[in-house]
Amino acid sequence: MSAAPRPRIVTLACVFVGFSAFLLLLDLIQALTSWGTIEMQDALRPALTALNDRGLDVTMGELLGTLRWIGLACVLLLVAAAVFAAYAARGDQLSRIGTTVLAVFTGFLILPFGWFGVLQAMLLLGAAYALWSPDARRWYAARRAPEGAPLAPGLGGPAPPAIDSPVEDAGTQADPNLSPNPWAAAPAPTEPTVVATAPPSPSTHRPRAVLAAGLVTVIGSALVGGLSGLYLVVYGFARDEYVRVVQDGPFADMFSAGELQDALRAAFWACLAMLPLAAAGLAAGLSLLARLRLGRLATLVLAWITAAAGIVLVPFGLLGTGAAVAVIVLLNRDESRAWTAGAR
Repeated sequence: MSAAPRPRIVTLACVFVGFSAFLLLLDLIQALTSWGTIEMQDALRPALTALNDRGLDVTMGELLGTLRWIGLACVLLLVAAAVFAAYAARGDQLSRIGTTVLAVFTGFLILPFGWFGVLQAMLLLGAAYALWSPDARRWYAARRAPEGAPLAPGLGGPAPPAIDSPVEDAGTQADPNLSPNPWAAAPAPTEPTVVATAPPSPSTHRPRAVLAAGLVTVIGSALVGGLSGLYLVVYGFARDEYVRVVQDGPFADMFSAGELQDALRAAFWACLAMLPLAAAGLAAGLSLLARLRLGRLATLVLAWITAAAGIVLVPFGLLGTGAAVAVIVLLNRDESRAWTAGAR
């Protein structure tokens, strides 16, 4: 793989796409946490009136439900855009394609939101174009080139110093009056080649990335499992008292009695499903730290499941989604791959 430096235009494009996705994700999470409020219903009432005028019989509840699912899908896309941008900056070709597609999609999605949306959409489209500029194409091509293959022009760095001719016999010097040999072969032009990097040596020292991913998995799984088990015990053995306490609490003005019963019942089934996943995550994290053969694969699979489940359980599940994305990024680093490759 090439050791050519990353062009600045690629760095700026990836940083801008990742940072924009992060900011839009924060705004979307804030909107989802205040979903269904009176202010939001007042803001959506003109759109609801326009839909009804066009012959679509849509209620406010149906509109809020549809927009909520659209918002959850956008959360997933924005998280994917941030992850793709991080890997595209490292030279991954598939992440480059994913970053381009999501940047264009996000740009057209925010285009109707006033002048600020138009400006940000233009910048996102410019970042998507920058990933396919001539400098970016040469750099990504060099990243995919095999060892020993010639680099594209402009990526070889400074020309190597000229090699002196073999040392002549002691005491002899070249005569400056002699004309050069016309039959001598011209020196072959040097051509920059891909730098052959040595493969990482298997190390017995656990990298910090693996340690961090294992600790996040173990601690997070223990917390989720403990809280889920506690909720199952309380809801199963003291349901009526728990419902009464919740109804008299801060949710009294937000939900009716029937809606609160449905929400608590849905939380019961969600905790029942998360309990075995938490146990599996705890086992996967411990096996990763112990350097077992299936530790990395099991941790990655459960991290992807946690990331998807956290998006469905927004807004509380987004903390788990962020932790799962961090684990995925840490375990895909080169030192993590090299260390887990020598697992027993």
